[in-house]
Amino acid sequence: MSVSEGSSDGHTLLGLNLPIYMNCPYCRDSDSKQDGVVFAGCVSQLQWIFLVTPPFPLVLASRAVVEFQAKAGMEFQSGSEVALPPDSFLSLRLPFVYYMDGQNGVRTPLFCNKENPERTAWLHKCSAIYVISGGGNALVRAG
Repeated sequence: MSVSEGSSDGHTLLGLNLPIYMNCPYCRDSDSKQDGVVFAGCVSQLQWIFLVTPPFPLVLASRAVVEFQAKAGMEFQSGSEVALPPDSFLSLRLPFVYYMDGQNGVRTPLFCNKENPERTAWLHKCSAIYVISGGGNALVRAG
């Protein structure tokens, strides 16, 4: 999807909370189930975002924030804002496992809701990629 000139589907996508977990459309619609094939799971997890940054003078940044519904206010952040190099192909890697520290330092993994995975956790809108500077009529920090 393209985010060029703020008018395409990609621009709209950046302004939404993107679900981390989704029902896998292949598993749901597959005829393989009738052949006795057993799937390990039917929930997909967002782990990679691939992007191509625009040429200079438009500069994008990222500070990915993943929020979980089950624990109010529970967020996972990438630490600090990272400026993305102009005119580059990049991949943003999200964690495979999310957890919380429990009593006695025991880590408890956070699992998705199998009934409604899209409402379990999401990449907070305008946190994965946003504009920090640009030339001419460019936007200034859309997050």
